[in-house]
Amino acid sequence: MNPFFRIPQELEGLIEGYQWNKVTIGESTDSVSRLARKGRRTLYLKTGAISHDRRVLEEKGALAWLKTMLPIPRIVGFASDSEYDFLLTEALTGVNACAVPPESPTDLVRLLAHGLVSIHKCTINDCPLNKRLEVEIIRARDNLSNGYSPMIDLHGRSPIEAFEALLKSRPSVEDIVFTHGDYSIPNVMINRGRISGFVDWGRAGIADRYRDIALALKSIQRNLGPGLEQVFLQEYGIVSPDLKKIEFYKLINEFL
Repeated sequence: MNPFFRIPQELEGLIEGYQWNKVTIGESTDSVSRLARKGRRTLYLKTGAISHDRRVLEEKGALAWLKTMLPIPRIVGFASDSEYDFLLTEALTGVNACAVPPESPTDLVRLLAHGLVSIHKCTINDCPLNKRLEVEIIRARDNLSNGYSPMIDLHGRSPIEAFEALLKSRPSVEDIVFTHGDYSIPNVMINRGRISGFVDWGRAGIADRYRDIALALKSIQRNLGPGLEQVFLQEYGIVSPDLKKIEFYKLINEFL
């Protein structure tokens, strides 16, 4: 029995008999539940309010577009009602990278770098997912207009003042690739010492590669501690990182 939501009729038959557990790891505003049933493939149900940013609907589009390119969750079903979007996917093999024992953080960081390289190698021909700055800045400004406030130290400035200052540091050139949009340790799956896939694609799209690099570095520092950022950059293939872009993309993400 589902203790969290009233499930649309078109999904009920797909999850009948499953046991539910709410997933608490991660910082998404969407609700994620793990569904398990003996003898069946484990499923995940992501639910997002349609009054918000509809990241769940965007993730459905990203998974559908990426399905032959990368190891990602397979869509089992999708539905919407008057309040929520519901995305049902199959679980990937392996465990969340946060659950990997930190016997060798350096090896994990190298894996993360290789994983990001594979994402950035995806073709962007005919990709309908546009996350260039021209789009993201509009989204960020709309969030501010709707009362969103970043959960960071703004050094005495209001969110609007901090955002306007951010715009002044906007990069003049974007190095466009296909990006994950939230490339962090919780969104990488590991199996037998190798990456088995990537999850949480609600922010995926064409953008500057530093959009992912900045958040990867932030995640590495938060989850593994300082001192490993250079390992990631070198393994990714960056000798002289653009520090201004790194700081820009870390900060603009706070407004999204």
